[in-house]
Amino acid sequence: MSTTLGYVKTILEQMVAIDSQSSNENHEEITHYMTSLLENDLGLIVEVVPYSKNPHKHNIIAYKRLGFKVVLCGHLDTVNIGSGWTKEPLKCTTEVVDDKTYIYGRGTSDMKGGNAVIIATLKRLIENNNNIDDIAIFFSTEEEVGVRGCQDFMVSHRHMFESVETFVVLEPTNLYVGSGQNGHYWVKYTCHGKSAHGCMPQDGLNAIDGMADLNCVLKEAITAPDLNGHVILNIGTIEGGDKVNIVPDLCIETVYYQFEPNVFDKHLEEIIKQTIDQMNEISYAQYEYEFISKISAIKCRSTNVLLNKLSEYMKSINQFKEVSLPYGSDAAVFKKEFPSSDFIIFGPGTVEQMHKTDEFVVLEHLNIAIEALVTALKGR
Repeated sequence: MSTTLGYVKTILEQMVAIDSQSSNENHEEITHYMTSLLENDLGLIVEVVPYSKNPHKHNIIAYKRLGFKVVLCGHLDTVNIGSGWTKEPLKCTTEVVDDKTYIYGRGTSDMKGGNAVIIATLKRLIENNNNIDDIAIFFSTEEEVGVRGCQDFMVSHRHMFESVETFVVLEPTNLYVGSGQNGHYWVKYTCHGKSAHGCMPQDGLNAIDGMADLNCVLKEAITAPDLNGHVILNIGTIEGGDKVNIVPDLCIETVYYQFEPNVFDKHLEEIIKQTIDQMNEISYAQYEYEFISKISAIKCRSTNVLLNKLSEYMKSINQFKEVSLPYGSDAAVFKKEFPSSDFIIFGPGTVEQMHKTDEFVVLEHLNIAIEALVTALKGR
């Protein structure tokens, strides 16, 4: 095992052992660990910025000097562990199958594997005496909760990124070069009904039934000719009712919309508004909606130097594929705040492994990602 591969495996194991589920209120441990790597292993200037809604969670920015042009980006939080694991979720388990080394654990793919690649890439560049003065590292918090951490950082520290030309986000892409990212909306829908005794449902108005009616219409709305096949809808949570013998007068659900770069997001927003307006006209129940998160679909310029250098390397090892990623990430926040900048999404791990039980990353893919980034960054 090469020195780099041994190093990246070790720090990945240490990251996974730290519980940083997004639902946890305290992320001090992962902050301290990452800060130590950035300061001691890379010798960078590190600024730890508390998340405004929870001082025990932090965004981290590290750099050699201000005025940097490229930012390598990761996030510190993971989704919740959940149930059904056959491996230890907070301990890396290694299995070798067909000459590939699989490392299991929560966050190995999304995205502590990517974080480890970021650290190892900068370490390699430093060891090779490459100039890293124009490169910075950014780790966000609350990425898994509507990219709130990155948005929060922009409120107080946006000025630090004004010189940036390219943000490289190391979300899992199966080592495909991500030049686009789908947009997403998180929408909360509320249905107001009328309570009554469960033995006389005719005297009430069942809000859960009303929400079921709305869901049929919502699913129909995204089949409009200019949206059909380009928008995905998922009903993620639903709450309603207090007791089995009471007609529920309130039902609340959250819905996740994802849409491709060719979908005009304002058009989708208008369709959602029209759907609620129409339902309020024809239904006894009454509906409200609220956007919890709005992330536009984005695209990288084909002329971006780093995009082309990265693509050239992946072509040289016969593993090139350019894609638009189906998930949301901090890249959309960067593009919204800095329209003249570009972004690339590229990292180990796969979309299929994100948020899954027995999540894994392939160790050899970590090494390929490091080699690709080192080659692209030193060749600019």
